[in-house]
Amino acid sequence: MSDLPSAIHPDILPRLDPEYVAIHNEHIAHRIPPHTIPWNPDIRNAPYIPGGSPV
Repeated sequence: MSDLPSAIHPDILPRLDPEYVAIHNEHIAHRIPPHTIPWNPDIRNAPYIPGGSPV
């Protein structure tokens, strides 16, 4: 399996449309799945709108 965090499992690749696989590899495969990031309660202190004021 690839070192990419959201890579498609090799057993599934032959079943998928090659065009989708190309899009997935270009735009999605490098992204870290949010459910794997440790929770940090400080995220609640960030502004709701990027560039906005803190609460």
